[in-house]
Amino acid sequence: MHINKNYVLLSLFFALLSNFAHAGINIESNLRDQIKKKPVVNLSKQSLNDESIEILINILKNNTTANALDLSKNNITDNGIKILSEFLKKNNTLEELSLARNKFSKVGAEYLSNALKINKTLKQLDISENDLDDEGILKIALSLDSNNTLTDLDLTDTNMGDQGIKAIAKALEQNESLTSLDVSDNIFTDKGARVLAQALLHNSTLTTLDIQNNKFGISGLIAILKSLKNNKSIKDLKFHYKLN
Repeated sequence: MHINKNYVLLSLFFALLSNFAHAGINIESNLRDQIKKKPVVNLSKQSLNDESIEILINILKNNTTANALDLSKNNITDNGIKILSEFLKKNNTLEELSLARNKFSKVGAEYLSNALKINKTLKQLDISENDLDDEGILKIALSLDSNNTLTDLDLTDTNMGDQGIKAIAKALEQNESLTSLDVSDNIFTDKGARVLAQALLHNSTLTTLDIQNNKFGISGLIAILKSLKNNKSIKDLKFHYKLN
């Protein structure tokens, strides 16, 4: 997800949380003033933790203008994701969310999955560079069965193996909203690639697929390329294969 960093930057307030509290200044009031009427909230690389997320969500609950939220490259754990997920179940304005490179696991993935089953407005979700492993990916895949609004999903570097990509592949056979999927920098092999290839035969909405830097070899790549003979929707396939 690419969010314009010129819209809003709240790093000063979060960096000085302790100073504000000591001075008796209302932190929430200051943050509320900064977020008000801003369509894009960029809080990437601000060392935010779960407590910060709780403060932020309390502000965003009554916000009707923010449609993009970048929380990438912070220190949000499963507990923070739980708070955020409860917010997503009720929110109807946020369309883009980046949680890339945080500190949550398969537990956080399950919280997000439950939110995605209910949320009807989120279109872009980036949860790349979090250690979700196959169990976490399975939870996300299950949400794609019922979610029909998400169009862009980034699962780069989430420790996704064959079981994880198989779950995603199964979801792709039914899902009719996803147009862009990034599963690069993971660990699925030829076995997973072949299952993905079969799913592509039944999917007609995906237009962009990134499968670079995985563990499959030439047989997995050939299977995917062959499937594109019958798949007419994919226009952009990103792959990398190093010849020995």
